[in-house]
Amino acid sequence: MSERPITSNLQIRVAGTEEEKRAVYRLRYDIYVEEMGRYQTVADHKNRMLYEDVDEQSRISYATLDGEVVATGRLT
Repeated sequence: MSERPITSNLQIRVAGTEEEKRAVYRLRYDIYVEEMGRYQTVADHKNRMLYEDVDEQSRISYATLDGEVVATGRLT
């Protein structure tokens, strides 16, 4: 069996467009709200997103693996 390095399709970017930011907010929702059961009262359940006011003043980075958002970080 041949193993492919995990980094071959890993990309790290800054979320500059609304589409990229929404993808990050959806990942946060999946992790924090659904998996960890946190932020239930402040999450946007209709759109399945988790964002905060501070996001508007922050630089948000994210990583994709094979086109799927798999990690995010915020620098405020």
